Amino acid sequence: MTMGYVREIRGQLLPMYRIYVDGPTGKSDVYVAYIDTGFTGHLILLKTIRQELELEYQMAIDAKFANLEIEEVATYRATVFWGDGWRDVTELETGDHPLIGMELLRGSSLSFDAIDRGPIEIQPLKPTFH
Repeated sequence: MTMGYVREIRGQLLPMYRIYVDGPTGKSDVYVAYIDTGFTGHLILLKTIRQELELEYQMAIDAKFANLEIEEVATYRATVFWGDGWRDVTELETGDHPLIGMELLRGSSLSFDAIDRGPIEIQPLKPTFH
């Protein structure tokens, strides 16, 4: 099932994927997030989304950004529908767009066509036996 597309915006190809996020009070919504393979965490959401879902604060961490700057960032607990079920994740509150990171993609196969409107598919990996 395709839940995302690559979009060309101002000359840049951006992989965009829908993500279902649930807060602790039962508030939930669907957001479009960019897939960022350079982000090692689970998920980045905007402050407005965090407030809307009433996510619970966890702690502040030092985060290193692509420009090599280190900044203190608040983390929150969120629940996302991923693969075939709900997963608890650590969400960072920073940036201009929601981002899906490598920790959320862990154990998944990611494929996409790198063209405008190219489909994105994320599937759980099948277990391998040694």
